[in-house]
Amino acid sequence: MAGAPDDPRRALLLDLYRAALTAVDGRRCMRAALATEHDPGPSCILAIGKAAPGMALGALDALGNRIERGLVIAPGDAFPPELLAAPHIACLAGGHPLPDAQSLAAGKAVREFARTVPRGTRVLLLVSGGASALAEMPAPGVTLADLRRLNSWAQTAGADVVTLNSMRGALSLIKAGRLPGLFAGADLDGFLISDVPGDDPAIVGSGLLAAPPDRPSAAAWPDWLVELAARAAPGPATTTVRTITLVA
Repeated sequence: MAGAPDDPRRALLLDLYRAALTAVDGRRCMRAALATEHDPGPSCILAIGKAAPGMALGALDALGNRIERGLVIAPGDAFPPELLAAPHIACLAGGHPLPDAQSLAAGKAVREFARTVPRGTRVLLLVSGGASALAEMPAPGVTLADLRRLNSWAQTAGADVVTLNSMRGALSLIKAGRLPGLFAGADLDGFLISDVPGDDPAIVGSGLLAAPPDRPSAAAWPDWLVELAARAAPGPATTTVRTITLVA
């Protein structure tokens, strides 16, 4: 009988499922990515996304006390006790799946964290799915209500993730490649766990680590969003950061 405990097809499906979970485990992926480094110097970490706690733990596994401080932003129920107990690591909950007041507070925390990183310090920027909602710094003239209206419109209109994240980037001071620009003079390395088709760094997390190569077309945008994007003051200049995608 198909699906019976001793059915070999069931065993195969379970093996494939376990292999898929292992492949996207943030802790394992980050530990493996950093394991080959020889005598790395002091580092800071900023991790944002649903996999951020695991990615932060993987960095701590690999680098130990060479991680001097860090900020991890994830859904409130995602922080394991091991990470909460880690010295010099701040854990903040952000809104998900929709941005909320916690998301704005997390965005402010990101800005303050970046301001206190000394020039020349290595910063590991760890981004995974869910980052778009979890932390936000709206451009001047953009409100939380505007951000939530955008999400509601996208759901009603059936907009794909590429379109939605392009729109988010137009209204943000940290998306569309602007996040690295907050870390003036720092040595930046980016690590992504992708949850979007094509694994484009300009789309993951609405492009926290990379700007789109071309200005997104506003042809399909509603009139209110076009007007809002035109009024929004530009964010920090985009900054190129070496980025590694851990899971394709």
